[in-house]
Amino acid sequence: MGMTISPLPEDHEDAADLARLAEFFATHYPNGGTVRWYQHHLLAPGDYHSGWVDVLFCDHPRAMDWNWMWTIVSPDDEDAEAAHLWLLTLENDVNIWQAWDPDAFWYAPTPCVITAPGQALSPSEEKIFSDAGLTPLMRPGWSSPHLSSRLEAWCREHLGRSDIFFHFDADFESPVVAELREQVETLDKDDLYQVADGVYASEQAMDFLLGLGVDNAAAVTQEITKRLSEYLPRKESTEEPPTSE
Repeated sequence: MGMTISPLPEDHEDAADLARLAEFFATHYPNGGTVRWYQHHLLAPGDYHSGWVDVLFCDHPRAMDWNWMWTIVSPDDEDAEAAHLWLLTLENDVNIWQAWDPDAFWYAPTPCVITAPGQALSPSEEKIFSDAGLTPLMRPGWSSPHLSSRLEAWCREHLGRSDIFFHFDADFESPVVAELREQVETLDKDDLYQVADGVYASEQAMDFLLGLGVDNAAAVTQEITKRLSEYLPRKESTEEPPTSE
């Protein structure tokens, strides 16, 4: 079963949940094994992730009756200071280079170049973008094995389970992402409303915002924009293409 650890004090706010999770693993992985995981919001292609990561189990999507098991953020994320048992921090191990697709309101899946942190694009990599008439934009991110190793370390530290391993299943499509993709594909772009630079709302979402009242709608829009601003391209004006960060 792995190493022995000291349990949290009984009056600790996470003690009961930690005990439930230990029971979950004891029931479903009594002899250890590999836990396949996925997340709802893939902000980067394939085996790379950016922004923040909410971890769900492929074979037990409602484990513990939670929406997700852990959230992983980078140490410089605004939520990192509030890190606790279920909110983990992890240094980025990759830079993700893509171009902005204004028609999709997101980054184009290709071309995509992965470099090490602090490493710029090589001339040949820059040429991939310039030949396509695109401007590369960089976002810090994580590789899937790097994230999985963080989850394994957590299980060793808090559950004493060195026999639990994690694997991101890139072929497992989140039902939430599938539903969202279907909604986006059927959207009439003429019915979208721009609520902030680079942020658009559907007619239904706009009706929701208007129903909140002016002050509450402004607060919700501000929070959404703040959360998305790290991933949207920065432009000096709407007439110029986004520049590399």
